[in-house]
Amino acid sequence: YEADKYGLSFKEMESWRNEAPSIQGQLPLSSLGYYGERESILTGFPLPFFLTSEEEQAERLAEECSVMKEEVADLPINLPTSVVSGSLNYAGEKSLWVEANANGFSYGEPPKDILEVGLSYSLYEKWGEPRVVYASFAISEERINETVTRTFKTVPLMVSGLKEGDHDTIFVSSNWTYDFFLCEGHVSGFSLEPQGAVLCFNSNEEAFKASETLSKKHPSYSFFSPSEEVSSAIYETTHYIGIVLIAFSSLAFVMASLLFLVVMSITVEENSGEEDLLFKLGIGVEDRKRALRMHSLAYTLRALVPSLGILALLEIVVNYFISDLFGTRFRPTLSWPPFLIVVLASFAFYLVLYAGVEFTSRAKKSKRRKRN
Repeated sequence: YEADKYGLSFKEMESWRNEAPSIQGQLPLSSLGYYGERESILTGFPLPFFLTSEEEQAERLAEECSVMKEEVADLPINLPTSVVSGSLNYAGEKSLWVEANANGFSYGEPPKDILEVGLSYSLYEKWGEPRVVYASFAISEERINETVTRTFKTVPLMVSGLKEGDHDTIFVSSNWTYDFFLCEGHVSGFSLEPQGAVLCFNSNEEAFKASETLSKKHPSYSFFSPSEEVSSAIYETTHYIGIVLIAFSSLAFVMASLLFLVVMSITVEENSGEEDLLFKLGIGVEDRKRALRMHSLAYTLRALVPSLGILALLEIVVNYFISDLFGTRFRPTLSWPPFLIVVLASFAFYLVLYAGVEFTSRAKKSKRRKRN
């Protein structure tokens, strides 16, 4: 028998929901159902699992993957846009995500049966607004003489509702990864005995708080929030990178300041001639000062606007590559501190530039008085 006496009971999982009400649902983890390693952000089906909007496509995939050479059996295959895979070897940004969260449906209703699923709007629109999707999945696998033989089943799933999301996601009822494979795949209950569970929440903050609460109440279990672990790892990495960048930025700032002083001296010389011309034309003192302020402001804005644009572009590009590297959802967000620093630095340069021009103007004015 494949039973494990240390398996996780459904009664235990239900008690967690009572102790942490923010839990919206759970997906049991097992060797042949839905699989995930401890403290890993990657979860998925250990055997091939395809979801498609076309029944013929589901049957074709089942036939294609039923008998394969062992050397290519575990490699991802090229899939058309009408198919998405939830298998572990497709894990990442382009794989199928599975969530057990009944909140936030903007159309229809949450799934109440194992033959019902909710879809993310991105998947629903990409597939032409289907009412039925088809799951083609392997329920067993045998490896003999460098040949992998799998048994597939194809099951139609009704689309019960839609939920906002820019990733290919299906929303299922709690314990779906156990009930579906047991009832529709006829997989042995021993092979589906839960060894862990994915707990679903509305936000990362709720997941982190629940993880802390459950860890204190159940020290014999290991609870953790993958997103928090990833964030901590990214923060630690970027912290050291940030130190190096600060050093280079400081050097760049010093060089920029020196260049600014050179530009300022040239500008002051140019403005001194213009100030003499304005004086000879009979322009008043206040008008001359206003002209000097606008001239200095124009120089500052010509440097500030491109700087902000380049900074925003770089931040979006870096966020995109980090999201792609860690397989997380890309959100084009901007951090305000760098922009604030650039604006403050530009304002400081403007004051120094205007002060230099003003000082030169007053010096020339004093010379004129002495001549008179």
